[in-house]
Formats: sequence, C-alpha cells, structure tokens
Amino acid sequence: MNNPLLRAKGIHKSYGTGAAEVKVLRGVALEAAAGEFLAVTGPSGCGKSTLLHILGALDLPDQGELEFRGEPVSSANRTWQASYRNLQVGFVFQFYHLLPELSVLENVLIPRMVLHSYWGWRRNARQCRDEAVKLLERMGLQHRLRHRPRELSGGEQQRTAIARALINKPDLLLADEPTGNLDEVTGGTVLGLLGELNRAGQTIIMVTHDAKVAALAHRRVHLSEGVVREKGNPVAERDAARPLMTEVRS
Repeated sequence: MNNPLLRAKGIHKSYGTGAAEVKVLRGVALEAAAGEFLAVTGPSGCGKSTLLHILGALDLPDQGELEFRGEPVSSANRTWQASYRNLQVGFVFQFYHLLPELSVLENVLIPRMVLHSYWGWRRNARQCRDEAVKLLERMGLQHRLRHRPRELSGGEQQRTAIARALINKPDLLLADEPTGNLDEVTGGTVLGLLGELNRAGQTIIMVTHDAKVAALAHRRVHLSEGVVREKGNPVAERDAARPLMTEVRS
C-alpha cells in the first residue's frame, strides 16, 4: 500500500513481569489507506482492543512504531501524541464512556473544549455549539440535546459517542466493538451510520468479534497469536451483510 494514512510496524505489547508476563502483541504489522473501512477480528482476549488503543496513542507499544501520514507517533513527544489523539483520531467504545453529569450536547463538546484556553472557548463557544448541534441532528438526536446519558437508549448513547468522536473532524475513526452492547436492530442503526460516514470519506478501523459485522468493511484482518493475518473481504460477503445496516431516523 503506497503512502497509507496509518502504518503499524512490528508492534509488540506485553503486560505483567517475569513469570506473570503475558505477551499480547508479537510484531503486529498493519496499514490503512485514507477512506478505507478496515475490520479487525479475532477471539476475545486476543489483543484487539490493545491494538486499537496503540493505533490511537491511548497506549504505547513496548517495541515497534506507529506512523500517521509518515510521521512517527509512538516515539513522538507527549504533546504531539496528545494533539494526535484529539485532532486526528476519534474514538468510539463499546460502553460509550459518556460523562453522566453532562448533557448530550456537553458530552459532544468536550474534545472541542480541550482545544481552547478559557478565553479562547468564550470567543468560539457559539460556533462550536452550532457545529455540535448540526452533528447531533445528523445523528438523529436533535430532540435529545439537553438529556443526560441515563435518559437515552443504548443506541442513542452510542450515536452521541460517535458525534463526540467526530466533533474535531478527525481523519481516523477507531471503533471498538461499537455494536457489542446493542441489540441487533439498534446495532444495525449504528452500522448504517458508520457506513454512511465511510461513504462520505471517513477512514474507519473497527474491532469486532462478529464475522457478519466485519463483512461490511472493505477489508478484514484477523488477529491471532499476537500477529495480524490478512483475510480480505469478498464483495459477495459484503453485499450479503448489508441488510444488517439501517438508516438513522430522526
């Protein structure tokens, strides 16, 4: 793949020490092109989430390097890594991770607020709120702006989390089992939304244990014994999986 958006080279990660050390990743190599929808599959406990955290610089590898647009990420300084996490990457998690004391709109605005000083936020708050409202309207959540997470369904919470992930217009969206906590119908709405975002040009790397969900991606790789093995994604499988996806309805 020429000039990939993201490239992981020889990624190793272990936890524990001595006899208790567990080697999770053993030289993972992975590339993703701009505009690609890539699915990473594998059994529970194989390191899929660990890999995704390293791709988003939420964690660092013991060995190896992650590159974004040809620039090193893992060996960069903490300031650069923090900027990468906030501006270049959006995160969507299985359990949403919304702050319960904040409204839907406030949760979505958090990554944007991090960018500004106090006075910078005061100057830009109205424009930022307008952008967040438009994004939530796109998610079909315009009637939920002032609601707290506990007042939302699981699907609404996940759509809020997706809006939060997109507020800074990241080049890369990382989704960790985005439908794993949802029923089939609600999960179909979230998958439909991810498909719509990808068709609009959003690069997505999604971790899933569900082969049917993975079949929706352009390409699929399988994590096994700490390394990634290419599996492809035949067009026929993708077409067969499309009924899983449903449109967001306001």
